[in-house]
Amino acid sequence: MPFGLRERARWRWSIVLVLVFSLAVVMRLPGFYDVLLRVPGFDVGANNRFIAVAGLALALAAGFGLDRILRADLDRAPRRGLI
Repeated sequence: MPFGLRERARWRWSIVLVLVFSLAVVMRLPGFYDVLLRVPGFDVGANNRFIAVAGLALALAAGFGLDRILRADLDRAPRRGLI
């Protein structure tokens, strides 16, 4: 296991990377967006479609977070307070 990451942890990091990448494309971050426009397929100017990808990645990250809260070894009262 590289860097000591577990299988599920690698999925979480890949979702976070997709979220950051898609938000960087949609928000047209200087420097990043200039380099991205040189890649074939991204130079068409319709990169706002990545907002749907960002929404999906955010929903997946929220689902992982909720699953972690629900699986925690907490007694019932604090668990309900977190949700």
